[in-house]
Amino acid sequence: MTLRFEDPDGRALVDATVGIRSAPVEVHDITVNTDGAGRVQFDLAEPGHYEFFVVAEGVARTVGADLGPDADGSTLVVR
Repeated sequence: MTLRFEDPDGRALVDATVGIRSAPVEVHDITVNTDGAGRVQFDLAEPGHYEFFVVAEGVARTVGADLGPDADGSTLVVR
């Protein structure tokens, strides 16, 4: 599943580190970096509520979302 992370002004979070803090099922402890458009790809096989930690420009934040099979390409706003 591809997800896009952006700031409240709609700017992509480029080269941010993203990981899964909590998920509806056990997941591997991995982190990935966003691409030039703020996108990452995770294998999220189970629908439900996910919490992601995002480190961008030296600041760590958490963002949550309810993700299902139709969430591919969703944008999450990191405040």
